[in-house]
Amino acid sequence: MAGNVGTCTFVVIVEDTINPVVTCPANITVENEYGNTTAVVVFDGEAAIDNAGHQLSVTCDPPSNSTFTYGDSVVTCSATDLAGNVGSCRFTVTVEDMSSPIVTCPENITVEYDYGNTTAVVVFDGESATDNSGQHVSVTCDPSSNSTFVSGDNVVTCSATDQAGNVGTCNFVVKVQDTTSPVLTCPADITVEIDYGNTTAVVVYSGQSAVDNSGQELAVTCDIPSSSTFVFDDTLVTCSATDMAGNTGQCNFTVTVQDTTKPVVTCPSNVTVENDDGFTTAVVVFDGASVTDNSGHELSATCSPASNSTFASEDTTVTCSATDMSGNVGSCTFVVTVEDIVDPVVTCPSDITVEIDFGNTTAVVAYDGESATDNSGYQPPVTCDTPSNSTFALGPTIVTCSATDQAGNTGTCDFTVTVEDTTDPVVACPSDMTVEYDYGGTTAVVNYAVSATDNSGSSPAVACTTSPGSTLSSGDTNVTCYATDASGNSGSCTFKITVQDTTDPVVNCPASRVVDYDYGNTTAFVVFGGESATDNSGEDMSVSCDPPTNTTFESGPNVVTCSATDAAGNEGTCNFVVTVQDTADPLVTCPANVTAEYDYGNTTAVVVFDGESAVDNSGHTLSVTCDPPSNSTFAGDRTIVTCSATDRSGNTGTCSFVVNVRDTTDPVVTCPADQIVEYDDGGTTAVVTFSGSATDNSGSTSAVTCSPASGTAFSSGTTDVTCSATDQSGNQGTCTFSVTVQDTTDPVVTCPADTTVEYDDGGTTAVVTFSGESATDNSGTTPTVTCSPASGTVFADGETTVTCTATDAASNEGSCTFTVTVEDTTDPVVTCPADQTVEYDDGGTTAVVVYSGESATDNSGTAPSVTCDITSGTAFSSGSNDVTCSATDASGNVGSCTFTVVVQDTTDPVVTCPADQTVEYDDGGTTAVVTFSGSATDNSGTNPSVSCTPSSGSTFASGDATVTCSATDASGNTGSCTFSVTVQDTTEPVVTCPADLSHQLTAGETNARLTFSGESATDNSGITPSVTCVPASGTVFSVGETEVTCSASDVAGNTGTCTFTVYVNDVGDCTQNGACEQICLYNSGVYSCACRDGYTLDGDGRNCTEINECDPDPCVHGTCTDEVNDYSCACDAGYSGKNCSININDCRNSPCRNGGTCVDGVDSFTCNCLPGYRGNTCNRGTGQCILNCYRGTCVVIDGEQQCECNDGYKVNPNVNNYCVADVDECYNSTTNGCSHTCENSYGSFTCTCPNGYELQADDKTCVETDACESSPCVNGHCVDTIDGYTCDCYDGYEGTNCESETDECNPDQCVYGNCTDLLNRFECSCEDGYEGTLCDQDTDECASQPCKNGGTCTDLIASYSCQCDRGWTGQNCADDVDECADIALNDCHHNCTNTDRDSEDRGYICSCLDGYVLAGDSLSCEDIDECASEPCQNNATCVNDVDEYRCLCEDGWQGVNCDSDIDECASDDDNDCDDNASCSNNIGGYTCSCNTGYRGDGFTCREIILLPFGDNVGDSRLRDTHDVGSSRLYTDIVSETIRPPTGFPFGSYFYYSLYFTDNGQIIFIKENDDKYPYPHPNANGFQSNVGVAMVAAFWEDVDMTDSSVGEVFYQVYDDQAADKETFAEINSRIRSSSTSGQPGSTFNATWALKVTWSQVADFNVTFTQDSPNTFQAVIATDGVHSFAILNYREDDMLWNYETRRENNVIYGYNGGSGDPGWVENLQDQLSSLSARYRPDLQVGNTGLQGRWIVRLENNTASTVNYKQECLSWYEDAG
Repeated sequence: MAGNVGTCTFVVIVEDTINPVVTCPANITVENEYGNTTAVVVFDGEAAIDNAGHQLSVTCDPPSNSTFTYGDSVVTCSATDLAGNVGSCRFTVTVEDMSSPIVTCPENITVEYDYGNTTAVVVFDGESATDNSGQHVSVTCDPSSNSTFVSGDNVVTCSATDQAGNVGTCNFVVKVQDTTSPVLTCPADITVEIDYGNTTAVVVYSGQSAVDNSGQELAVTCDIPSSSTFVFDDTLVTCSATDMAGNTGQCNFTVTVQDTTKPVVTCPSNVTVENDDGFTTAVVVFDGASVTDNSGHELSATCSPASNSTFASEDTTVTCSATDMSGNVGSCTFVVTVEDIVDPVVTCPSDITVEIDFGNTTAVVAYDGESATDNSGYQPPVTCDTPSNSTFALGPTIVTCSATDQAGNTGTCDFTVTVEDTTDPVVACPSDMTVEYDYGGTTAVVNYAVSATDNSGSSPAVACTTSPGSTLSSGDTNVTCYATDASGNSGSCTFKITVQDTTDPVVNCPASRVVDYDYGNTTAFVVFGGESATDNSGEDMSVSCDPPTNTTFESGPNVVTCSATDAAGNEGTCNFVVTVQDTADPLVTCPANVTAEYDYGNTTAVVVFDGESAVDNSGHTLSVTCDPPSNSTFAGDRTIVTCSATDRSGNTGTCSFVVNVRDTTDPVVTCPADQIVEYDDGGTTAVVTFSGSATDNSGSTSAVTCSPASGTAFSSGTTDVTCSATDQSGNQGTCTFSVTVQDTTDPVVTCPADTTVEYDDGGTTAVVTFSGESATDNSGTTPTVTCSPASGTVFADGETTVTCTATDAASNEGSCTFTVTVEDTTDPVVTCPADQTVEYDDGGTTAVVVYSGESATDNSGTAPSVTCDITSGTAFSSGSNDVTCSATDASGNVGSCTFTVVVQDTTDPVVTCPADQTVEYDDGGTTAVVTFSGSATDNSGTNPSVSCTPSSGSTFASGDATVTCSATDASGNTGSCTFSVTVQDTTEPVVTCPADLSHQLTAGETNARLTFSGESATDNSGITPSVTCVPASGTVFSVGETEVTCSASDVAGNTGTCTFTVYVNDVGDCTQNGACEQICLYNSGVYSCACRDGYTLDGDGRNCTEINECDPDPCVHGTCTDEVNDYSCACDAGYSGKNCSININDCRNSPCRNGGTCVDGVDSFTCNCLPGYRGNTCNRGTGQCILNCYRGTCVVIDGEQQCECNDGYKVNPNVNNYCVADVDECYNSTTNGCSHTCENSYGSFTCTCPNGYELQADDKTCVETDACESSPCVNGHCVDTIDGYTCDCYDGYEGTNCESETDECNPDQCVYGNCTDLLNRFECSCEDGYEGTLCDQDTDECASQPCKNGGTCTDLIASYSCQCDRGWTGQNCADDVDECADIALNDCHHNCTNTDRDSEDRGYICSCLDGYVLAGDSLSCEDIDECASEPCQNNATCVNDVDEYRCLCEDGWQGVNCDSDIDECASDDDNDCDDNASCSNNIGGYTCSCNTGYRGDGFTCREIILLPFGDNVGDSRLRDTHDVGSSRLYTDIVSETIRPPTGFPFGSYFYYSLYFTDNGQIIFIKENDDKYPYPHPNANGFQSNVGVAMVAAFWEDVDMTDSSVGEVFYQVYDDQAADKETFAEINSRIRSSSTSGQPGSTFNATWALKVTWSQVADFNVTFTQDSPNTFQAVIATDGVHSFAILNYREDDMLWNYETRRENNVIYGYNGGSGDPGWVENLQDQLSSLSARYRPDLQVGNTGLQGRWIVRLENNTASTVNYKQECLSWYEDAG
């Protein structure tokens, strides 16, 4: 009412928190670009809508037109509205390879058959493939190169598969064919003499052959065949052969027929005559020489000197000669000798016989009485070849005595001196001996010695009736020994050997034993065994013992005696002792070993123990005492306490254990509290002071040291300070506190924008990852940001606030927040069954399709149900049917999928081909019309028609052809099959021979030259082949049968043959069977022919015709078959007998019943029944008959039912008169009718016949068999016998049935030849050099006088030899000797020219080579000295050569006269500088100097293995910067901690701290880990359980206690390193040692450490400083990959491993506990210890001596060094 107005306000905020809806393009699949595995992809269609209605721009990452890698790439598109809400979508770009490689094949190839085959191994290349990926694709071909290809066209398919699995192919054809003509070899040209009395010659040749690349044997035909008659002149013979491919090869040779044979002049024998009385000459008359010539003409010979001339004393040569009409001159010579040729007459003593001298096999013999007389009256002296008083050998010696007259005639006589030995040897036998049986028997092998002596002084061999070493039976054996000397005199002696058994058996007792009392007794029940006995008789022996086993033995020793007796009564015994006593010690058990700490303030400890106990076999309880006892004071380690217990028998048992008293307690070190201090003014460090303290159980106070020490300037951040104290026992205690130097300003933290995400699959939460949080700090260092919940955490449904914090190095913390919203907008994922293709149901064009497998998953984890628009089990129509399945989740999101069901007919018809066919050529051609048919079935039930290509009835060419048959059903499905048709010619030509040819010799003829004709051939090819016969027409045929074979080969190589026989019959000679076809009869020089039984002689008197015994027909009721000398009748039904004349009585078995009458017919009978009966056998009565007669018939007789039994059965009155009793038809022969033997059986019987008889058709009658009826005697006359037959064989046959031709070559009667068996005779084919019917006469090859030009012929076996006159050589002395061809025949120094051999000079002229002059002897050549003019300059040496000179230049000069300087550096071939050296030329020589980076004398330059090191390259020294190390071993040095800025990857970890030691190691540690020098390497190298991660360059105990010996240099390299050359060299060495594609091949280090151990000595330096080592290790990393280089300077690794206390050097790497499997022991690659200590002399894995490079990590291309990435980002951002 007062109008006061009150107000309030509130705010309505309208804001936009809804994200835009972004729509992405559909997923994209593209092909990779050619030559790459990537593709530039352009896309569009991304769009965004916003609830505010604004049009928003969409950005995608990666954007359109980017390069996408192979595989799936997710593209994220996003849009931001004006309110900052961000919406996004994703789609997938897939880059894949869908193109097949392009394969290029070689060109088609045509090759020849491989030799000996119709196939060829074919090598090809040139196949290649390219792929759109640009990557190399390998090509494989089928068949592969170097395969065997068959004749014809072979399709080769080459294929290549790229990495995406796409396959490309190409084809080419390899054709294998034969176009190569056969290679023929003809005989060598032939020169023959004219046949005797003709100007022609029949020439036989052989050796023509053909080889073909097909390997098949080809027939060779020659236009003038062998054995033809050749005219006097040269005749060219052409031979040819054609292979199966029609290729023809030829060769030629020449046959020359000539007359070069000289007449054969035969001289009289040499003539020797006495001088005419009173003269020194004699008139000599001799017969004239005879002459024969191959022309047959009679020629006369003239001799000079002529007969009746006066011949001078000594030898005169007479030459007789004759000339034939061809001018050939033959001659012979003989010698006429005029001389005194009467020998003196010499008289010898009579023959002498003497005994050998004692002790020798010789005798000294004296004789006399030898004398001589001569017709001259002169008495010549006599000498004997073995003079009187000579020593004569045992046996006869012929002594020849001779005397020579004044004319030189010598007369001789002989007598015999026989030295003989007639004294027997003396044989010495051993005395009679007695020997024991050999073990295991009643015999004995007996050895003895016996000897013999002889008057000859030799010891003859002795043989005994029982040889030494013989086995003798029990009892006495008399032995006689004999010896015979070389003269056959024998001596002997005799002794006796007695074999008996006197040896006792050997009894083996068990070993003596001591046994304990049985429990509670002083006795023991003892069981023993093992007693045994052996006897030399080998018999098993039983052993008995006293006392026996299983006896109770008394206390103390008990003697047991065991014995055994053999069959000879010999007894053996043995003893053993069983001692019963208590020997068992008590069993004492000790406590376990005890370890005790010192008592406080002492180095001793009072130790209490218990648990000692004892048990005894007596069962008594024993007390145990120990020394020292429990509760004693113990000092030091390993005090042994012995506990013992003693039983009532005094047996003592003991045990022991160890008491160790030690100080193992570390001092207790107390550190100051952690300290936080501000930076000192003006810096980022602070000087901090502190102190610590320590107490020890020893009571003494240990000094405390801290690292870093108090008063040190601490860097910004937290530094761990470690304080330690060590007591007198070496126990070390430590504590740690931290010193933090920091500021107190919080960092500024920036959060990501708020985000909304979908549920993760399977729940209502989501694992959300985010990024973009960052922090800045006033310190300039970017602190790490952590968010809670963290990125990757599971966020619940709805909105969650995330707080991100960052803490700087001073622990100041800043924070920010943002929200994460989790919601579900994702459709379910519906999975459809796979697309299906099904066949029509039978009889329709639809198919009922049942499918399953449709399912749905949802990110909520609840699987929604799935429904499909066409349900499973529905009948689907023909064609493609799309089925859509869908599912809706709880949030209403709908997902769907689609699959396709295709109903169709895809089944090919099944086509069946005929089998492969091989057909012959059609007559008259090389083709064939082939017919065939195929069939097909189809699942539709309608069988489609089949068509084949080529079609049936086509004409197929020669060779293999493939026929393809196919059929197509109504759905267009085509099935096919193939088969092969091979058209070939395998039919041999049909060869027709002339009829057999017979020729009768007349008196005086021994053979006949016969001609024949009419041979011909036809072939299915229509080409008439030529026919050749062997032997040929016109050949001379010998007496007897000669088989002529005629053959013809067609173009396909098929050969047909026929044979006929040429008979040449001698007069009155049946040895060749005359001209008779069958039997030849010889009587009084005349033969006649006869025929075998069953044949008749033809009118020609030679041939036989078989008699037809069926004409006239003897078979009355049957069919006649003619046989040799017999016939047989096949009888009609109802008849029997030889001639089928006997009607078989079908009433013989009385078939008619009940009184019926049987009437016989032909193969039948009729029964006339009595009234009241009927049936074929009158067995049916008129009344009813119901009896079951079993084996008979019920009949009604007189109204009564009875059993009428079947044949062989009778009624059994005991069984209701049933027909169950057997009739024994064999009891009475009148009832069975068997003519011989009857065999009864139940209900029947059988007639049998004895041997030699045959049962006839009536099955009862036995008729004697005519064994000859079947004409068993093949080539003889058959004689029938009772039990068979015998054959009387014709001449030339043998065997039971005369089936075998008699082998007249067994035994072989051909002495020097091969025997050929013929009918009733044999022929001998003689070896070369023999002739005659039995080849037993040597052929005189000299009879034809083959040796020309005065040569002398010597006949040999199958050959001859010629001894040529001077100037002639060759087999027949027909060749002039070329003295110049053999250095032994001329004396020329150089050249020789042959001259006329008949000239009076040497037969040759000598000449000299250029540079020589002929000497005065016309033989020798003297050298011309070209150095006489001194042509060589510059101190060169002149060497005189043949026709020239040579200048040997001094170094640095060249040219003919050494007048030109050599530039040795112009060509590498002219100097010996190393490849890594430079050459400098100078006058007369050159110098070599090694290039930079190499060392040596220039001729040998080796790479400087070590990288540059030392003060001059900026290295630091370990002695100047080292830490002592945690071990406090002052003899070893460790380096400062080195921290790679982005870490060092080693194995599968990154290390951020490392150090190295003086002992050759680089060790990787965690920050603030203790650093140890590890002076002693492991004995077995690096092991996977070694916990230290290290790289060992040369891990051994280095001694650097002498500051003057050795130094370790090191330097760290990075991008800012001053020594860029060394850093670059590190990269270069790593890259050069790596394989392309491996991480090292493109390695570019960002950080490296080089450590060089220079001239370091091993322990003890005092003694080893003169033999130091120098080596180097470099480790380098690019942040992801890392390598180590191990270098060893050559000849500077001098440690003497033989003086080392331990030889456990290691170089390699070990991953340590962080990576226990990352181990490599390089030293194990060297086999010997000496090699391991000299790696400078070994070739490393780089191929260089003294250098190894190894990879240190196992990272991949996807490994990320986050610290490096962060640092890189930071540097890029700054």
